[in-house]
Amino acid sequence: MGSESYWLDTAPAFTGAQLGALPGQVDVAIVGGGFTGLAAARALALKGASVVVLEAGRVIGEASGRNGGQCNTGVAQDYAGLSASLGADKARAYYQAYESAVQSVVSLVEQEQIACDLIRNGKLKLAAKPMHYEGLARTCELIRKEVDADVELLTAEQTRAEVNRPSSTVACCSETGCRCMSGALVSVWPRPPPVMVR
Repeated sequence: MGSESYWLDTAPAFTGAQLGALPGQVDVAIVGGGFTGLAAARALALKGASVVVLEAGRVIGEASGRNGGQCNTGVAQDYAGLSASLGADKARAYYQAYESAVQSVVSLVEQEQIACDLIRNGKLKLAAKPMHYEGLARTCELIRKEVDADVELLTAEQTRAEVNRPSSTVACCSETGCRCMSGALVSVWPRPPPVMVR
C-alpha cells in the first residue's frame, strides 16, 4: 500500500513549476502551492498583479492533494450544533459560503474547460449507527428550514439505492455537492503564474 493519495498518484504532472532563482520583483509572493495559494495567485494575476507562488514540495502535495476530490456544500460541523452555538444567521452564512465555494470551482472548471472529471453528484451524510439517526434527522430538518429546502432525509431503502450496497442506515441528501479529480484540476490550472519550487 502506498503512502501517496490516489488523487496525487493518478494525477498528471504539474507543469507550471520552475526551479531556480526568483524573478527580480513581483507584486505578490504567495507561500504555498495548495488550492488556496493557487486560487489566490490566479485571482491576483487576473487583476493584473505579477505573482509568484513559492512551494517547497509538490504542488498540491499536502492537504489539497489528500481531499479525496470532494467539493461539498454544507459545513464540516453538525449544522444543528453550529446553529445552536453561533445562531441561525451565522450558521446559514457559513453554509452558504461553502455552497458559493462549490459553485466557484464548477464555474472555473466550465470556463477553463478543465478535464478533471467533475460530476455534480450531490452529497450524502450518513447516520453511521442507528443511534445517530435522531441527530441527523434534526440537522436535516433544520438545514431544510433555514438554508436549503431541497435537502431531504432518505430512508434506509433509499440510502441502499444511492450507495448501491446493503445498508440499514439513513442519510441526509443534498443535490448540490460534486466531486472532481483534484490532482488533474491543479495539474492544468488555467493561466498559472510561475510556481517556484525550492
